[in-house]
Amino acid sequence: MKFEKRLRALEAQMISVPVVLFFVDGTEQAISGERNFLVRLLGGVCRGGDLSTGQIAELALIRQCKDSTEPGGGRLVELIQCLLHAHADALENV
Repeated sequence: MKFEKRLRALEAQMISVPVVLFFVDGTEQAISGERNFLVRLLGGVCRGGDLSTGQIAELALIRQCKDSTEPGGGRLVELIQCLLHAHADALENV
């Protein structure tokens, strides 16, 4: 029982760790969500599927940021930025 309690506390901590986005003007903005929210954003960008209003706002922030800090040193924000910019470039060339 004690192990389960510790595990749930650890999971709760992992969910609440935000991703910090840094912008050109020197401001910072933290975004966070349920576990794997960046993976779901990445999937939404790749599929072009239905995104919630909150996800669209997060993607707009990600598109505008110049750098980010992710838990564990991840690079999903950079990957999402690459896909967003590539998609925008493809639309301009049509």
